[in-house]
Amino acid sequence: MRPSHKRRFILLPLLISALITSLALAMPGRAQQPPTITINRVNDSNFPTLQLLVTVTDAQNVPVSGLTKDDFSAQLNTEATEVVSVEEIVSSDAPVSVVLVLDSSESMLSTPLDNTKAAANILLDNLRAGDEVALIDFDTTVRVVQDFTTDLNAVRQALGQLRANGKTALYDATYAGVEQALKSNTPRRFVVLLTDGNEYGGLSKNSAAAGIDLAVANNVQFFVVGLGYDLSEIYLKELGTNTRGQTYLLPTSDKLSSIFDFVANYLRSQYIVTLVPKIEPDGTQYDLTLSARGGSTTYAYAAPDLYPTPTLRDVPTQPISEPVSLALNVTAPRQIDQINVTMDGQPFKLTNQKISSNNQTATGQIEIDPYTLPPGGHSLTVEVLDKQGGKRAIKAEIEIAELPILFSLTGLKDGDFLRTASNTLTVAVAKTQAPIESVTLTADGKEIGALAQAPYEFKLDNLVLGPGEHTLVLNVRNAAGTTTQQTFRVMVDPALFITPTNTPTRTPTYTRTPTNTPTDTPTKTNTATHTSTPTHTFTKTSTATKTPIPPTATETASDTPVPPTNTITNTPVPPTATETASNTPIPPTSTATNTAAPPTATAVSPSFSVTGIKIAETVKDANRRITVTLTDPDQLAIETVVVKVDNREISRFTTEPYQVTVSMVILGAGDHVLEVTATNIAGKQTTETIPFIVDSSLFVTVTAEPPTEVANVIEATATEPPSATPVPPTATNTTTNTAVPSATETASATFTPTITASPTITNTATITATATTTYTATPFLPMFKISGITEGERVTDSSREVVVTPDGDQPAFDKVIFAIDGVEALTDSNSPFSYTFDPQQLTVGEHTITVIVSNAVGGSAERSVKFSVLNPTAEVTAAATENSAGTSGSTSNPAGGTDWQPIACGASILVLLIIALWFWLRRRRQPTSQ
Repeated sequence: MRPSHKRRFILLPLLISALITSLALAMPGRAQQPPTITINRVNDSNFPTLQLLVTVTDAQNVPVSGLTKDDFSAQLNTEATEVVSVEEIVSSDAPVSVVLVLDSSESMLSTPLDNTKAAANILLDNLRAGDEVALIDFDTTVRVVQDFTTDLNAVRQALGQLRANGKTALYDATYAGVEQALKSNTPRRFVVLLTDGNEYGGLSKNSAAAGIDLAVANNVQFFVVGLGYDLSEIYLKELGTNTRGQTYLLPTSDKLSSIFDFVANYLRSQYIVTLVPKIEPDGTQYDLTLSARGGSTTYAYAAPDLYPTPTLRDVPTQPISEPVSLALNVTAPRQIDQINVTMDGQPFKLTNQKISSNNQTATGQIEIDPYTLPPGGHSLTVEVLDKQGGKRAIKAEIEIAELPILFSLTGLKDGDFLRTASNTLTVAVAKTQAPIESVTLTADGKEIGALAQAPYEFKLDNLVLGPGEHTLVLNVRNAAGTTTQQTFRVMVDPALFITPTNTPTRTPTYTRTPTNTPTDTPTKTNTATHTSTPTHTFTKTSTATKTPIPPTATETASDTPVPPTNTITNTPVPPTATETASNTPIPPTSTATNTAAPPTATAVSPSFSVTGIKIAETVKDANRRITVTLTDPDQLAIETVVVKVDNREISRFTTEPYQVTVSMVILGAGDHVLEVTATNIAGKQTTETIPFIVDSSLFVTVTAEPPTEVANVIEATATEPPSATPVPPTATNTTTNTAVPSATETASATFTPTITASPTITNTATITATATTTYTATPFLPMFKISGITEGERVTDSSREVVVTPDGDQPAFDKVIFAIDGVEALTDSNSPFSYTFDPQQLTVGEHTITVIVSNAVGGSAERSVKFSVLNPTAEVTAAATENSAGTSGSTSNPAGGTDWQPIACGASILVLLIIALWFWLRRRRQPTSQ
């Protein structure tokens, strides 16, 4: 028996140890899974500061809280970027905007629509004052039932009026949800869409991608709930995933309430992660990677484009053969500094340049004359610099056509009849795309002359040409290899070459006086004429024939030659007009252009007004709100606005609104000077000075002195005994009034009697009444925020830091006292004000942390936050019990509850081991009893 019992007790601890080991192995597997990080939106309105709206959830989709700056790291592409700050906004008072888009088609009739309304009301119950909601329902059409409102009861009433009918225009509903979200009054905006069907037969006017693209472009998150089995799962999942939201697909509407409850909590379980990367606002795309506790995500971020942007219009796509004008437009949000135009790297002229008064836009013309550029490809570049050094350039590749050289010729025209021995020809080049290399003149294929430089002048020797028709060709060639030819056909007058001569001839004649008369009609004659010397006749017409007159009856032979009378007619034939294709030179058109240099924008000093206080005003208020308003919308951007009082800077602004509250109590009574200086990005300054007076009534002590009354002097003789009744010589009545909210006056009077006995008794009574009234201004109370712990929070961790920060412009904090359950724990006099404590050192149960803040002007304010300290082990056990009871019959917890299956499994194993041990012990006991 004893050995048996010993073995039992040895075996039982071993079994329990094995169970604990199995549980320990089951639990860490889940704890080691990295969290899921989602970057919901990036706010770069204060570029280069980036604020990331981030959600961190664990493996069960439960939001992870308590992360700090040290838990996060960030990269832009591959370069590490410092995480400046991390703000957890769990249960934050920062408002949210929610658009409910609910399917009210006929398939939602009865139970589905009723469950949808109930679930939507749960979401509304979880929202806070200041949150705004809009309601859209859709069937065949899409309707905005309730525009954005903070009156949640109005939304509940609108929900109650929804009726199921019609088909499903799903894509239009998505698009309308995004459009409504863009009208929100808060930066944290979400769309919750619920449907039980598909797009019905192309009913929507918008495409499936239209709503998703619009949501992605504007950072609008979708939480999508699909009911039933006849769903467009692909579309609904893409809608949730692409917008960095969530998609839930449920077979029935039974679990809608838990989904909507989870969504409501999810909206408020986020972090604001602030980065200040070293990047330029040039529109560059970056891969923004954010990591925390082993999990990471990458977000496609595009930097804002604040660089100058030049654009060119009317750029030809074909080779340019005649002058063109390109329109240049420039926009520069940070103001234009320079505009540079170059062609192939060389400066090029910009004409008609105009810059706007705010120096943010400009226009101009780029005139391109193809004759000023060589033929072929060219690169036109426009580069713009802004006032902050941003630079952007655009290039346009253009093609210049090869054009003929334009020239003119003086001294000769086509078809000329040259009657002189020579002509002087001059060639004048009007336009060419490259320098002239040569000008060559040929006549009838033979070169007359070639010139390589101006002046291009030739002397044409017509006698060398010879009489008759000739062809002259003028060739002009430039450095680009272009050759232009012009042909001239001319006629050289043959008369330039004729010398008339009369030569005697031995011509026997059978007449005494033969007469030779040329006639047009040749006549036969019997007289033979012998001409010993032939005469050449140059003519284009027929030669006149000699018709002798018949001789007389008596013919006498004579040996004496009679010189014939020959009339030689040199009749030129006009040249035949032959049309020749010619390159007629176009006379040069010289246009004088007086192009002014690009105007330089003149920086103008800032223009503004100051409200909230007037010159020489006597201020009787404890605080004044001073506002600086810009009066010229077109002026240069303001870089800083500095507010000083009595030459001491109290505020400096770089962005609007320019508002500051001035405490007159801190300044003190008397004369003061408010000085506001605005500086624009060009360095110009404007300063406005406003003298004012702080009324002494805020601080003054008023003293009233009534007239002094002196009693009559009584003289007594020496024998007269002193009076037994003394006269009170002096009575002083002092009244002190302190201005308190009830304005109560307190009076006190003190009498001091003096008795003097002498032969002459002089009793002098002087009554002096002095009233002192003191007005004490109510000090400026501190305004502050408490972070690190929230009202009603259940605390299980072992370290908690509570941080106190000022809320708005106010006097500096002097000290901050932290107390727990009424016992002072720490007094912090140095900013930042914080207190770190171990909650597990406190007893389990409810506690109160109290913060008392005092400022430099004597103001004091106190706030308390109640919280509960829980035992971590007890918390786990309670949660496991609750989860076990709540998940009966369910395989998933969409609301993100903790999965206690490993614990339940371990517990079951333990029960089985105990039962097995019991049976084993019983069987061991039976043989012994026998």
